[in-house]
Formats: sequence, C-alpha cells, structure tokens
Amino acid sequence: MKTSGARNDKATKTRESKPAPDPDILLVSRHIVPQPGGSAVVYDALARALEGRMMVLSARHDASSGRPFAGLAAFDADLGYPIVRIDHLRPPLAGAPRRGLARLIDFALVDLPIMLRVLAAIVGIVHRRPIRTVIIGELVYGGWLVFPVRYLLGRRVVLYTHGEEVADADASLADRLRPLFLRHAHGIIAVSRFCKSMLVSRYRLPPARIAVIENAVDARRFAAARPDPAFADRLPGGQGPLLLAVGRLVRRKGHDRLLEALARLPERHRDSRLLIVGDGPLAGEIDETIERLGLAGRVRRTGPLTQDELLAAYGHADLFVLATRTLENGDTEGFGLVFLEAN
Repeated sequence: MKTSGARNDKATKTRESKPAPDPDILLVSRHIVPQPGGSAVVYDALARALEGRMMVLSARHDASSGRPFAGLAAFDADLGYPIVRIDHLRPPLAGAPRRGLARLIDFALVDLPIMLRVLAAIVGIVHRRPIRTVIIGELVYGGWLVFPVRYLLGRRVVLYTHGEEVADADASLADRLRPLFLRHAHGIIAVSRFCKSMLVSRYRLPPARIAVIENAVDARRFAAARPDPAFADRLPGGQGPLLLAVGRLVRRKGHDRLLEALARLPERHRDSRLLIVGDGPLAGEIDETIERLGLAGRVRRTGPLTQDELLAAYGHADLFVLATRTLENGDTEGFGLVFLEAN
C-alpha cells in the first residue's frame, strides 16, 4: 500500500506539473474585465472555460472614459488565462460624435493610428503563438479586422455578436460596412435566437453560418446569494421593499424610466427603495434625475461592484427590475445577462 501510495503521489505531481496548452484561439475585444458590462463577463467566463486554449487581446483604458484601469497588472495576473493589453482597441467613447471634415480629421489622427496598433499587436501574437482562430468580439469597431486576419494572416476568423451592434443603425461608414464584415467571416456567433434572427433578416445572411451560443451564468454561485450585513450600509435608507437594477448606465437600459415610475408609485408603495448597480456615461444625468424627482432618500447608486458585493446586492433585493428599451436607431438588448443572474 505504501508503494502504491507513492506511485499515486508521483502521478498527481506529474499531472499538476503538466504545462498549460499553448493558446490556439485569440479573442480580440475591449469587452473584457474589468471593463463593465455583460459581454465582458461572458468573454471572461469563456476564456476561463477553455482552460488555456484561448488568449485575449484587450485594452488598458476604459472605453467609456478613456482613463486607464487602476491596478491592472495585478488584476490580469489573477485572470487564469494569458492576456495582452494595448492602450486602446477603439477611440474612447467620451465626447459628442463629430461629422463631416472634423470626423475625417479625427479618423486620420485618432482612429487610424489605433487601428494600426491593434493590427500590429495581432500580427505579433499570431507569429509568436500557434493561433489558428481569431474571434473578434466587437462588430462595429472590430469588424474591419476580418480582412487582414483572413486574407493577410490566413487565420480563421469568427465574429461574436450580442444584439445591440446588429440592430443599431447610424448611417455611418462602419454601419454600411457591417454586412461586408459579416459575409467575409468564416463564422458568426449570436448570443440568442433573437440576435440570430436580426442577423438573418437585416443582413440576409444564411442561417447555417450563424451559431447560437446563449449566454449563461454560474447558477450555483448566484443561487447562493444571501443578504450580507457588511453590505447593508450601501443600501438606501428605510425598511420598504428593495428594488434592484444592475446594468451599465446607458440610455438603452432605461434607468430614467425606472426612476420616473418609482416617483409615480401610489402612496401605499411610497416606502419602496431602489438600488442601482453599475457605471457609465449617464451616471451624472441619473444622479441629477434622482435629485429632481425627490428620490434621494429612497434611491442609491453604488457604481461598479465586486462579484461578492454583487451577490450581496442580489441577496438583499426583493425585486429585480430593469426597464430596457429599443432606441430610435434600433439599438436594443440582445441578451440581458443580469436577468439570468437575478433569475
């Protein structure tokens, strides 16, 4: 028995010391943690699930604000998969869009240098690693990569779509080129049947070229969500039912409609409270709306939370509510991951 035990220990050590596989899949996306949003959570989970087969090319700066993420080196060291960062994968979203000649100048001075740096980073990774497939995780600003990756580097290229970038129509050059990007990809992933139906109807793509991989969450983790006394000071005051909204602070998520509805509740429900979890470009506007509607005592906005804090928020909540809507340009919710988390 002693000899057998020694052999088993040796076998265990051999398995543990086996080197991780060299990645053969490269995901290119600014949507990777700590960038907020459901897409970032999905891509992070996908990279972890592939256990070393996937590596990621992403950005050092938050796309919404343009500011660098704090403590990124330590954060990336704990991800569990290889990741390469460059400053930007697309121009920062901050600021109003420009048109005409100003837009052309912006493209030459801002967009084009970023695009060349992204391509140079991909070329470097492909030449150092046995990458066979490149997944582009953003259609609008990353779709152009289909052409150099497929025809210059000779790799298989897959476009990962989430819905909003498929439905959004802004009459820009990038919008008009989307059908071309989609048709030249080897394959397309859609996060829902709804997203796939939009790809087929809007871009006339053959359904057989589109694979549906529905978003998912770790059900065991979220089912274990419980109230946490240490989180109680993050909640709005009062003892009434607690409503919870989790999502990026963008117009499509409908936080303004949710606040208006809360202010109009009948007297018997005026003790209802709301916790808003998330961050985004409309943070200041939402704070102003809370004050304007006289909801400061019943509503609190936390900003982004850690996973443990998010579980505590779900654990304290009595009702999850998010008033997502389709915008005038067609921008819509392709698959709200937070609804799965709450469910």
